[in-house]
Amino acid sequence: MIPTPLTGSQRRLARIPLGRATVWGMLEWPSHPSGIVVLAPDRTSGRLRWRTDLISEQLHADGLATLIAGLRGRNGVVDGVALEAEGLLGVLKWIGEQPETRELPVGLFGSGSGVVTALDAAAMNPNVVRALVCLDGRADLAADLAGVEAQTMLLVDGCDARLVALNRWALDRLRCPSRMLEIASASHLGQNAVEWATRWTSEWFVRCLALEPGWHQSAAPFAPGEQDHAGVAISS
Repeated sequence: MIPTPLTGSQRRLARIPLGRATVWGMLEWPSHPSGIVVLAPDRTSGRLRWRTDLISEQLHADGLATLIAGLRGRNGVVDGVALEAEGLLGVLKWIGEQPETRELPVGLFGSGSGVVTALDAAAMNPNVVRALVCLDGRADLAADLAGVEAQTMLLVDGCDARLVALNRWALDRLRCPSRMLEIASASHLGQNAVEWATRWTSEWFVRCLALEPGWHQSAAPFAPGEQDHAGVAISS
């Protein structure tokens, strides 16, 4: 089935009912998007919202729609609140019901505490989630790493030895096509490191969410053991 085309760059506030609760989000799309990425922000770091905005802007520039879930709404939801996995499943269901997004392949992006939410939601809905990027979070805390089928990339601060070790432990337990990138930074995922993370995130989703048949066979954009001039070490 040919997806319903989305023409022109547009945005609208999304009201997503989740049982007795309501989640508000911002749905944005460029002209003729090739997929949609749901971004689950870190509920503990509202001051780092700029990272999510930067990644969202890059995704739009590369032809992908986005939905940032958990924004402040009239019901008083805290800005940047992370959804539990069940709530994120409700968001995915909502996307599948909208005429402008229901035919688009779906990716999930989780940052900080949103990493566990995204991994758990991907494991609970493997037929919908095709690609996953986890930035700067505890992937080891996910409930069912072996159940994740989406192509997955873990992005971690290479200067945080404990976080690197915990994510490498998680990487070893993922059975899906996966990569881990360690991004060296003088400070905790500062501006320069986030710019590189943005680049890798967008490239991952662009490749994994191709609308052509056989998306699952697309080659991952990075090879194990590679390292580039930005100080990015790659593991698989």
